[in-house]
Amino acid sequence: MKINGMRVDLYALAMAVILPVSGAQADFKTAMDAYKAGSPAAARAVLQNPSTPQEKALLAHLLLRGFGGDPDIPQGEALLLDAAMAGYAPAQSTLANMLATGGVIAKNEAAAINWAKRAAEQKRPEAMSLLAKLLQAGEDTEAAMRWRKAAAAYGDAAALIALAKEDQAAGEKAPERLRSAYVRYSLAAAFAAQSYRRTKSEADAIISHEAQAHRASLDLSLSEEQLTLGVEEANAELKAMVGRLKALRAK
Repeated sequence: MKINGMRVDLYALAMAVILPVSGAQADFKTAMDAYKAGSPAAARAVLQNPSTPQEKALLAHLLLRGFGGDPDIPQGEALLLDAAMAGYAPAQSTLANMLATGGVIAKNEAAAINWAKRAAEQKRPEAMSLLAKLLQAGEDTEAAMRWRKAAAAYGDAAALIALAKEDQAAGEKAPERLRSAYVRYSLAAAFAAQSYRRTKSEADAIISHEAQAHRASLDLSLSEEQLTLGVEEANAELKAMVGRLKALRAK
């Protein structure tokens, strides 16, 4: 069926999208290669004297999680804060998430919002989505919606599925929004699946399966014409998202 062919294309294009860390130095690359190869201890050894924000953020991750050796929460937190203060957006985003959830470091919602906003302003999709969630909890629904839509525009699966659910709920009174829900579920499934292939994150797997299930339910609600239009719109929007992500990579 033509629609199925388009879905395959949607996933294939999503798999090619990676938002890399820019400006990596030689030591950072060596350490990251070792970490990806399953040797966090070797990565620690390379990063004994971290100097760049990237190096500090990676070593902070290893120390906070206890990868490649004993955990060192105080040093890990200090290194992560140094990297965030230097303006390194991935560190800002990670710090915001840790402050929002607590556990590894002390929970601090106000600080989480501050760091999430800093990272979001540098176009980190996961920070935009987190900021939207935190603002929503604080009942600033208007600002939360703005950041959720911004995150979705860069392919954040959590933001996409949240918006899709709103579209689906509104579809009872505004049927045209069911197709919008279909598009967003398709994109959420694609980006979550792509992310899972890189990170093996259980959260990504859950979002991908949930989005696929919701999209499948809409197969029964939408006409063949609406389904075809929905897939075409999803592919067009995905290409636009790829362009935005590539522009970030080029900076």
